Amino acid sequence: MTPGGLEVNLPDLPEISIRLGADDASAPAAGPARRLRPRLVDRLRDTLAAYLPLLLMVVLALATWWLVKQVPPAPKAAAVPLPSGVPDYTMRGFTLERYAKDGRRVLSLEGRQMRHFPENDRIDIEEVRLQAELPSGGTTAATARQAVANNKASEVRLLGGAVVQGKTRDGQDVQVDSEFLLYRSADATLSTDRPVRVRIGDSRTLAAGLNWNLDSRALELKPPVRSVLQPRSAREDPP
Repeated sequence: MTPGGLEVNLPDLPEISIRLGADDASAPAAGPARRLRPRLVDRLRDTLAAYLPLLLMVVLALATWWLVKQVPPAPKAAAVPLPSGVPDYTMRGFTLERYAKDGRRVLSLEGRQMRHFPENDRIDIEEVRLQAELPSGGTTAATARQAVANNKASEVRLLGGAVVQGKTRDGQDVQVDSEFLLYRSADATLSTDRPVRVRIGDSRTLAAGLNWNLDSRALELKPPVRSVLQPRSAREDPP
């Protein structure tokens, strides 16, 4: 002890063992490795629980598809044909129009009632009104108590009090009356082999039939023919 100083006595410290090297680094790694395995198992279990409903739906869908494939198809019901003369559909207050390939309307049919017969693809029309649009630009109108046409309306038979109105080449009004007239839209012709009455202006003609090209307005009357002709000057209004 130095003069004027303080003397402190420290007890002996215990010995502390310190180890360095590879064994010291590997010892603490065992704890986290053991904790990692339970976490991985929990994660796999949670994933399986989340996707299990979807997997079940896929399995059920595949099972349903397989069952449908195994079921035999139902037998087709045999079509029962309608009795002859019975229509398969009926329309009232209808309008039927037919168009050419260039989009031009060539025929318009209207009537109070239409019936379709499937055995011969026939259309019956009551109180028919026909309007034909001619290639030359003219129009011909017809009416009848009844009409019979094919499904495409390319041929129309006017029956019972048929009246057709058109024009001659020189622009005179023409009216044709008969109990039967056949109209063909392909060549715009009107024909009949029944007695026919033709009125051109004030002239009246009776014939056994006719062929009338509505487009060229050429009219051919079948004999015997009886006419009452009025001179054109007598039909003209006085100045």
